[in-house]
Amino acid sequence: MGFWGQLDSFFTNSATKQDNSAFRKVLLLLVFFVLNTVLLSADLLPDKVSLTVGQISDRDVIAPRTVAFIDEARTKMLETEVLSSVANVYDLDMAASARAEEEVGHIFRSTRIVLTDKNSATLSLQDKINRLKGLLPGFGSEQTLDLLPTFSMPELAQLEEHAKTLLRKYLQRGIRDEELDNVRKLAVMDIEQLGLGKNGETVLVGIVQTMLQPNFVLNVRETDKRRQIAL
Repeated sequence: MGFWGQLDSFFTNSATKQDNSAFRKVLLLLVFFVLNTVLLSADLLPDKVSLTVGQISDRDVIAPRTVAFIDEARTKMLETEVLSSVANVYDLDMAASARAEEEVGHIFRSTRIVLTDKNSATLSLQDKINRLKGLLPGFGSEQTLDLLPTFSMPELAQLEEHAKTLLRKYLQRGIRDEELDNVRKLAVMDIEQLGLGKNGETVLVGIVQTMLQPNFVLNVRETDKRRQIAL
């Protein structure tokens, strides 16, 4: 007779003697529940594995819990990639055109002062050039200053107007740092089409290229804001 048969016979005999079938059924159910629980729990208990650091296991060992950690180097690299992908925000300096036109006006006013001076008739061309250089210290184009005193008043007025028109054309649309060289080349092409002659072109190129400067200003606050959002 098997185990379960013996167990049933034992409780059957006990129940007969006690004449209590209800007690027998409850006790059988309780024993079945306990045994079943023990068998199922054996599968759920983790395997005990004893390994030392660096030792190779002969089977897969599943961790009893999930472990997360931050890869600082990888995180820093990804942050750098994200930040570099965010374009800088620039604001157009609308006052740059007005400032450039004022400087152009100052150049031609200084030239007229030299040419209309009461002693101008007695001054040599070199004296006039030297005086103009004294009125415009630090002006970049030496050749432009050498040529300016050689023009008549109507020619100076024409050159001044062309210079201001070209500066408005490019500065009001905005110039970025990386665009400056190309913009200056375009301005030279515009000047060559005006038919001013060699000296007129030389003077106008010298003035316009000196005045053309990048006028997009980096908006640090907005750029940082967009970078924070990207992260």
